[in-house]
Amino acid sequence: MKSMKRKFFPVLLTLLALLVCLFSLAGCGGNSILGKYVNSATSTDIYELKENDAWSHGETSGTYTYNEENGAITFMTGETQVANGTLKDGTLTINSKTYKQEANGNFFSKYGVFIILAVVVVLLIVWFVFSGRKNKSRQKEYVEQLEAIRPGNKVKSAGGLCGVVVEVCDDDTVIIETGSETAGKSYFKLAKESIYQTDAKGPTQIAREQAEAQKIAQRAAAAAPAEPAEPGKEEPAAEDTPEETPAENTPAEAPAEDVPEETENKEE
Repeated sequence: MKSMKRKFFPVLLTLLALLVCLFSLAGCGGNSILGKYVNSATSTDIYELKENDAWSHGETSGTYTYNEENGAITFMTGETQVANGTLKDGTLTINSKTYKQEANGNFFSKYGVFIILAVVVVLLIVWFVFSGRKNKSRQKEYVEQLEAIRPGNKVKSAGGLCGVVVEVCDDDTVIIETGSETAGKSYFKLAKESIYQTDAKGPTQIAREQAEAQKIAQRAAAAAPAEPAEPGKEEPAAEDTPEETPAENTPAEAPAEDVPEETENKEE
């Protein structure tokens, strides 16, 4: 289960980051015309475009229609047309007056890029942390495997030399045997650090395999259906039958012992 979590956690984290980025991009590219448009001549003359096609200009408000193709925008109050103009590249033009977009009302439009960068940075940090932990655990298991090498273990060097360990030396080296009876055997001395793969198992690997085997056994036991009792078969009743039989035969044995006494009385 832990290995499954380790495998799927980075995937889930990546999916979460992608969702955040998609929402950010959707916010950036949704309705980017929202916000306040301030007259460059007077800072008090402000048009504000809101969500749901709503607008306000001082005490006047209503709805608007916007054509993205030609940038034409029309302001309505109820069914009455109040003003019309053009809106392109953050510049609103109404009756020869120019309004510059000051602030965007969409949160993701303002901070979407920063959110994406922050998510990417956090993702990279978490990825490096988890990969570092994984590499440390692998290195620990590798060292334990090298220390657990004994004569009879199979090893494979980084250069591709395969053989069976016949002796473990004190200077962190091993002597391996290669070849066969027909082709002839050869002996090589290798440093433990040059061993790439071995069937020796360290304490951590043994504990992990035992835990996995125990979990598999528990799952198999939980998944196995209970054996139903056979109808008409009552084992307790069958066990009680031999105990009751001597009690039933006891009265029948008593008259059999009295028969000789009655015969003697008749002869007298």
